[in-house]
Amino acid sequence: MDVKPVRSSDGSAKSEMGAIAPPTLLNDADDLDRQIATMSPEEYAKVEKKLKIKMDLQVVLLCGVFYLLSFLDRTNIASARIMGLVEDLKLSEHDFSVVLTVLYPTYICFEIPSNLLLKKVGAARLLPTLVVCWGIACITQGVVTTKTGLYINRIFLGLAEAGLLPGLILYSTFFYKPSEIQLRQAIYFGGASMAGAFGGLIAAGIENIQAAGWNPWRWLFIVEGLLTVFVGFICFFLLPNGPEKLKGLTPLEKRVALHRVGKGSGQDYAAGEKHAALINPGQDQFAPVGNPDIERETHRFKLNVFWKVATDPFGLLLAMVNFCTVVGVFSTAFFAPTIVRSLGISTQRTTILLLTVPPYIASFLFSIALGVFAGRYRWRGGACFMGITLAIVGYATAYAASTPAGGYAGLIIMSMGSFSLGPIIFAWSSLGTWSHYKRAITVALMIVFSNSGAIVSVWLDFPEEGSVQHASGFLINLALNIAALFFLAALETYVWYDRREKAAGRRDWKADKVREQFPGATPEQVREYLGDEAAEFKRDY
Repeated sequence: MDVKPVRSSDGSAKSEMGAIAPPTLLNDADDLDRQIATMSPEEYAKVEKKLKIKMDLQVVLLCGVFYLLSFLDRTNIASARIMGLVEDLKLSEHDFSVVLTVLYPTYICFEIPSNLLLKKVGAARLLPTLVVCWGIACITQGVVTTKTGLYINRIFLGLAEAGLLPGLILYSTFFYKPSEIQLRQAIYFGGASMAGAFGGLIAAGIENIQAAGWNPWRWLFIVEGLLTVFVGFICFFLLPNGPEKLKGLTPLEKRVALHRVGKGSGQDYAAGEKHAALINPGQDQFAPVGNPDIERETHRFKLNVFWKVATDPFGLLLAMVNFCTVVGVFSTAFFAPTIVRSLGISTQRTTILLLTVPPYIASFLFSIALGVFAGRYRWRGGACFMGITLAIVGYATAYAASTPAGGYAGLIIMSMGSFSLGPIIFAWSSLGTWSHYKRAITVALMIVFSNSGAIVSVWLDFPEEGSVQHASGFLINLALNIAALFFLAALETYVWYDRREKAAGRRDWKADKVREQFPGATPEQVREYLGDEAAEFKRDY
């Protein structure tokens, strides 16, 4: 009697008699493609929903922990400052600013090389390695005895952390469609806010520890560094290298995961495109078709990609918005305990550290809300406008406040506005560029501008003693955020102009030129080759 294998709705293979079919059928890409093509939209959505939950637990959760630890280990020196670091190492105000500054030259220089290395080495190896390395650097901060030793340590901390943030932004595009990235990045970039909250709580808990004759600030670095190293080692076994490496997925879910992002572009050209349109039954989606020369050229690294990034108004204008707003993020991260102490609310160090927690919690919640808005309506410029406007109100309030309560309210409001912008800007940069290498360099460029803003922030004036009212640091941040609104307006204008030109067909000549250069190239190959210059590619406002 003949037994025909049939598919159940979850992708497993059974015979008509109920017996399990040979395992080879479960991994037959062509067979799975046929099954996906014949699924109803409701069935496909059900599989996709289960898949996204599994991806979120493995990708978003781990990325969020990585970024939380990164921001925590980079900015915990703000708490250490009021826990005895300055007195023990005999640091002047200028020395402390140098300590904060020396981290960033290596951080900036190694961001782009690290992002280019991500594709060669693989995220599952590179990202946990970076986590372990900066965890070790954080631990050694706790044993330095001179300011020179602290300078050297911070240089190596910047080197180790350099590749994480641009790597995480790029990594998310390996798994998620453009419409899904904003909320996920808002969640794990919220790690910056939560790092401030957890950092304040941890510092308050360690404040009274005097073990081994060491002051609390040393234990702060050691404890947080040990936690980072532990997480890094664990993630060597947990972090997936791509959709096909996700754990706990059925063969059908793995195939859907690959089809969702096509060949890794992460770009959907037409909203509402049916899943079946992505499938060509009887042929593996990833089999070479069309012109093989254009395939090789598309995926080959070329130096002219740096010129394309440097002459793209979209990336440059967005980088300026990022620079103007990120100064406020690091002003809060590096000086929140100092600002709270200067307000005179309390003289107890534990109380001061605990008072730094509410601004970060408020920032995290607002970041998630604004991220949901930006992702749902795909209006990232509008979301940025809201965040910048809120930050302006906060800086104005803090600058003009005449009471400690007013100054503290200003700190909360400006933190909410500033910290909410990072997830939107970085998602916009990764979704607004196409092709692996251009996206990698553009994202890294955003981080270069971020860290340039961080260098500016460490030299702002937030008085150590007395009222922080009228501090020039607030006024400079106020002016920078007003400037950010002008750069944002220019960016929105450029996006509108670019979309109008493509809709009118005035960019079609680029595709014609590619087809002449590579005869027989398929429309998909031409689009991949052109990247964000393709007429079908439309950036979000």
